[in-house]
Amino acid sequence: MRKFILIIISLLIFSCEDVAQINPDGFTEKTIDISGSWKLDKILQNGNDITDFVNVQDFELNFSYDISNKPWFFDITKSGVPFATELSSGSWEFDDITYPTEINFTDHVRVNVVAKIADLPLVPQRDVLVLEFQSDCSNNLYTYTLTKN
Repeated sequence: MRKFILIIISLLIFSCEDVAQINPDGFTEKTIDISGSWKLDKILQNGNDITDFVNVQDFELNFSYDISNKPWFFDITKSGVPFATELSSGSWEFDDITYPTEINFTDHVRVNVVAKIADLPLVPQRDVLVLEFQSDCSNNLYTYTLTKN
């Protein structure tokens, strides 16, 4: 009888395992969306603030996505402000769509121009974007602080 009771107790203990719940949405991660218009607030050249010496008011950087929410097109109104790309439009993409650390610009002059995202992590719904890039003169490192319009 004792064996019978032990068997019943052990069956009750081992048969009461919880069934693991699986998220019906899976493990989807949010992609970063920086679409829209960005204004230039601050420029550092080799760590020195040069904002007062440059007309930042006319600089505008626009990012757009295609219909499947993938980076697609950029255009820039520069008005003499140095930037990573020489032309004012082209295509762009992140180095990683979920955890980006760089933006790659393609502008038909220089095939792949990289601007590092200096203020990581870049998160969804963020209104500040800080980019770093080298100019044609390899001794100049620019840091742009942009805010979303």
